[in-house]
Amino acid sequence: MFKILIVIGLIGFILYFVSKKISGFTSSTPTVVRRNQYLLLRAGVGRISKISNMAIANAGAGFLLLIIILALAIKIKILLILLPISLYLIGQLFVLTNHIRASKDKEVWYDPDTSDFIIEFINEQSYRFNLLRDVIAVQQVESIQKTKGLSFGYYRLTTSERVIEIPYILFDENSRPSKLLTDTISANFRIEVNKKLFPII
Repeated sequence: MFKILIVIGLIGFILYFVSKKISGFTSSTPTVVRRNQYLLLRAGVGRISKISNMAIANAGAGFLLLIIILALAIKIKILLILLPISLYLIGQLFVLTNHIRASKDKEVWYDPDTSDFIIEFINEQSYRFNLLRDVIAVQQVESIQKTKGLSFGYYRLTTSERVIEIPYILFDENSRPSKLLTDTISANFRIEVNKKLFPII
């Protein structure tokens, strides 16, 4: 019983932590934000809410499974084989907060006419590059599988100077900047896809 109470307390703490992260990321700003010829890659509130709700639901199922395992594993040892599944589902909350943090620490501006990028970091100087001239490799790093339609991942753009990682969470399928960028990447690069259990940035 004591273990179950500890798990319930942990659930409350994690959900509070995640909700604080999400509340600082969402806003009513329109998805399409323009600065001269540049468009801002930005996920709409609806997309953030959808992804967050799916991650919380998966983690909730993981926590419920963990409680069942802790309560019954002493008598039913076979339940321990479900522990990795439980931890995987719970881990999606940590991936969500990681990707939200990675999205908040920079603004990604993209010019669809010239394929120029401006990456404005919060804690370092801005970085400019051209997608077609300067990028030498493109990778997609993503979850090994979708869980109830949820899949985390990010684009890794490698130039001669540095690596830029752009989370999927910024790519809204209903956003014009997102569609223009993904179409350009698909048309001009051979994309290497890497699957990871937890695609942490």
